[in-house]
Amino acid sequence: MTKQPLGILAALATAVVILTAHAADTAKTLPERHAVFSTVPLSTIKPQGWMRKWLETQYAGLTGHVEDLKGRSFEEVVWGNERLFTYEDKNLRFGVQAQFHEAWMWFALLYGDPAFLAKVRERYDWTLNHPDQDGLLGPRLIKRPNPMSVFLRGALPYFKETRDPKMLESITAHFLASKSRAGDKPWTLADNSFWGIETLCWLYLQTGDRRMLDLALECADAQLVSELVDKLNREPLLDHIRSYKNKTIGAHGVKTSQMIMVMVALYQATGDPKYLTAAENAYKVIDQSSMLVDGSPSAREHIAGNSSGEMHEACTINYSSGTFSYLLQTTGDAKWADRIERVCLNAGLGAVTKDFKQVQYFSSPNQVVAQHTTRIGGFTGLYLAFDSGRFNWCCAGTVNRIIPSYIGTMWLKGPADAVVAALYGPSTITVSAGKETLTIVEKTDFPFSEDITFEVQTAKKVNFPFWLRIPGWCEGAEIRINGEKQDIETNPATFVKLEREFRSGDKISLHLPMKVKATHWPDNGIALERGPLVYSLRVEAEKRQMDPMVFSVSEKDKRPSKTMSMAESPLGKEFPQLELLPKSPWNYALDVDPARVAEEVQVVQGKMTDTPWSDEGPAPVELKVPARRVENWNLITESIKGRVQLDPGQALTPDLPDPATMKLGAAETITLVPLGATCLRLTVFPKAPK
Repeated sequence: MTKQPLGILAALATAVVILTAHAADTAKTLPERHAVFSTVPLSTIKPQGWMRKWLETQYAGLTGHVEDLKGRSFEEVVWGNERLFTYEDKNLRFGVQAQFHEAWMWFALLYGDPAFLAKVRERYDWTLNHPDQDGLLGPRLIKRPNPMSVFLRGALPYFKETRDPKMLESITAHFLASKSRAGDKPWTLADNSFWGIETLCWLYLQTGDRRMLDLALECADAQLVSELVDKLNREPLLDHIRSYKNKTIGAHGVKTSQMIMVMVALYQATGDPKYLTAAENAYKVIDQSSMLVDGSPSAREHIAGNSSGEMHEACTINYSSGTFSYLLQTTGDAKWADRIERVCLNAGLGAVTKDFKQVQYFSSPNQVVAQHTTRIGGFTGLYLAFDSGRFNWCCAGTVNRIIPSYIGTMWLKGPADAVVAALYGPSTITVSAGKETLTIVEKTDFPFSEDITFEVQTAKKVNFPFWLRIPGWCEGAEIRINGEKQDIETNPATFVKLEREFRSGDKISLHLPMKVKATHWPDNGIALERGPLVYSLRVEAEKRQMDPMVFSVSEKDKRPSKTMSMAESPLGKEFPQLELLPKSPWNYALDVDPARVAEEVQVVQGKMTDTPWSDEGPAPVELKVPARRVENWNLITESIKGRVQLDPGQALTPDLPDPATMKLGAAETITLVPLGATCLRLTVFPKAPK
C-alpha cells in the first residue's frame, strides 16, 4: 500500500495547527543557543585547489556512484520512490541508506553540481512531503526509528540553505507521531538513535517548541545518557562508558561519538554545564587510553586500547570529526579544531584508496598488509580489505562525508558577526558582515605549506571582526596585513581577533611554522609529526582482486558465510574489491633521539600538485629519517588462539617488537610521507636503542 497525497495534506495541516499553538511564544524570542560559533550555509563555501580536486575524485569514485550499490546496502531501492526492500533486516537496510543520504547532502551542497544536488534534494523533498496519516516520516517497513534519526541529520544543513518552515513542521510532526505511537511505554528512539536527540534539540532552537526539548530529555533518560552524564561529572572514568556494554551505549566507537555529540547538543539547548562537562570528561578518558596517533579513537566496533595494532572503523572516524565540530562550535576552544584537522587529514584520508573507489571498514596507523579472510577478535578480514561497497555497508556511506565535514567547518560565524577561519584550505567564502556582503579568498597549499593568504573582496569598506585560528601545534605564528607585520599575540591553540575596517583587495597573511616532533606510544613506539600531519613509511603494495569465493549473509550475525560472490563489485570492473600485500621493506626502527628530531630529520619540500594525497610518487612534503631494519620482525602468518585466526596464505600486521630482542641491521635513511598519502604503511615505529 502506498502513501496517498491526502496523508501529506492531513499531516502537514496537523503540523501547522501544532506549531500555531506555539506561535505566540516562538514569535517573541527563540531560545538561546549556548554556543560561541555557528556554521554557515555549505553552499557559500567554495573549495579550491586540492580540496576541489578531492571532491571531484570522490564524485568520480564511490560518492557519485553510490546510488548504484546493490547487495548489503541497496537492492533496486532508493528513497525517492515507493519500491521497498525484500531483505530480511529492513531496519538495517534503511539505516544504511540513511547514512548514504546524510553524507550525500553534505557533499552535494559543497560540490555544487546542479544535477547531483537536485537528485539529493528530491530524495529529501519526497520523504518530507510523504508522511503517514499521523505525520510519521519514512518507509513503512521501518519498525524502529533509527533510520529516520540518521536521515534527518541531513535535513539540518538543507534547512540552513532553504529556511523553509514547512521542513520544520514536517519534522516536528514526525517526532510527535513517533511519541504518540509509543503510547504509555517509555519513549526512546532506540538503537544508534542519539542523532534523533540532536535533531530534537535543533528543532527546539529553531522553533521554540518546548515539547521538542522535553522529548529530547525524555529520550536521553530512557537511553541512559542522563545517567552517564551524572557519572562523568562525578569522576571521569572510561569504565563509566564501558559499563554500558550490555546496555544502550556500550563502548561502541560510533555510539560513543554519538553519545558525546548528544551531550553537547543538550548543552546547546539547555545551557546546563553538566552536559558539556560530561562530554569533555569523556574525551579526557578516551585520550588517555584509546586515542590513536592519527586522531581517531580505536574502535574494533568497541573502543579498545592505543597500541600499534589497534584500528578504527571508518564510521568512527567520521562521527569523531562531527563531534569535535560540535565541541568547537560550542566552546570556541581552538583545540577542537586541531582535533578535526588531525582526524580528517590523517585517519580519514588513510582509510580510502586515493581514487576513492574503495574504503576499509577497519583501518589502522600500522597496516602493512590488508587481506580478506583474516579474523581478528571475531571480525572477518573482509573488514580490513579495501572494499567498494559490497560488504562495508555503513562505512561506504559515511566515508563520503569526512572531507566535506572538514570543508564545512573551515568557515564559521562568531560573536558580533565575526567571520571565523577555523580550519585552513584553499577556498572562498561569501558571507554577510553587518549590512554588507563580502567574499574572502583563501590561497594556500595547507597542510603542506606554512603560508596562508586571505584577500577581502567587497563593494564597500566594511568593519567586521575576522578571527584566525593559531593551531596548538604552532609556535611563532606571524600575521601581516598588506605586508605589514602585526604586533599581536599568536599563542598556540587560540583565536586571534582582527577587528578593523577592511577594503576590497586587503590581504591578510598568516605564517604557521611547522616543526618536526616525536610522540611516544605504548611498547617502545615512536611517531613523527609535522604541523597537522602524521608521517608514515609508505609500503609499496601489490594489489590483488579478491578471489572469486562465494559468501552469503548469515541470518544470525549478518557476516559473510557462503553464497554471495566476493570478487564481484556492485559498481562493476572499475571498482574491484582489493586486498593489498607488501612489496617493499617495512620492518624498520627509527634511529633518532626523540628530543632532537627537528635537527636529525630532514624536511624535503617537493612540488605541490592538485592530487597531493596520491599513494604513488613523491609527496609535497617528505621526511628523511635515520632508521635500521629489524631483521627478526615479521608478519604474523599463523593463528594465535583467542586473538587471530588466519587461513593458509594469510598474514597480519604484527605488534611492535620487544626492544630486548630486536636484531638491528645497518643504518639507513628512509622516506616518510603524510599518512593520508598511503594505503599500506607503518606509522608507529619501534625506537632503536642508542
